[in-house]
Amino acid sequence: GSFSSQFGGFAQMVGVSLSGGGSSKSNTNLAIEVMKSRKFANDFVKNRNLIPHFFAIEDYDKKKDKLFFDKSLYDEKKNKWLEEEPSLSLIHAVFLDSIFIDKDTKPGYFLIGFKHQSPKIARDLTNWEVADINAHLIKRDVTEAEKAVDYLQKKASETSIAEIRKIFFELIKRQKETIMLANIRKEYVFETIDPPVIPLGVSSPNVKLIRIIFSIIFTFTSIIVILLNAYYFNNKLSFKSLEN
Repeated sequence: GSFSSQFGGFAQMVGVSLSGGGSSKSNTNLAIEVMKSRKFANDFVKNRNLIPHFFAIEDYDKKKDKLFFDKSLYDEKKNKWLEEEPSLSLIHAVFLDSIFIDKDTKPGYFLIGFKHQSPKIARDLTNWEVADINAHLIKRDVTEAEKAVDYLQKKASETSIAEIRKIFFELIKRQKETIMLANIRKEYVFETIDPPVIPLGVSSPNVKLIRIIFSIIFTFTSIIVILLNAYYFNNKLSFKSLEN
């Protein structure tokens, strides 16, 4: 049978996980949840110095591909906030609103991306997010496996029963394989099949354009209502004059 079926019960008894690393279904689902978590989101935004890109952008020049920050909130040259920095809760909320994670039609495939005024930043955010979640889970699995190896080696040295020692050494071998795999594969959980590209247009709604469109729609709606009212009123007068 498989390794898990042979030694799974014993491993569970001594408190060692045999799930291993990499892009298994359980690890992929865990990665998605970690990506959405408050701690990971805040660490990602702060470590990448992205808070200004989420909270202090005043305008974006599409032709020059240049972002303009609100000078009353943030000093770009000094990398300093002029007002109180956004709270962790607010950072998390805006992060969740900016990222999108969708399951693809193919099992085990995901679509991951970001909304941002700058298409270039949106692409970079996606690449950084995938790189950081892979690095985060590599670190987690390596740390857990190293602790398991230390624990199993200690337990193996405490028993003289050959069969039990053999099981311990098999479990140690499995944990060392996890460490090796994690250190070799940079794309540990998420492997990029189709790299993100810069879209032709902005990847976030243009608020000014939306306002203009809504204004035009509202204006035309108002004109139509006025014309209908006028038509109805004129016809009503004509009908009354015929009666008279």
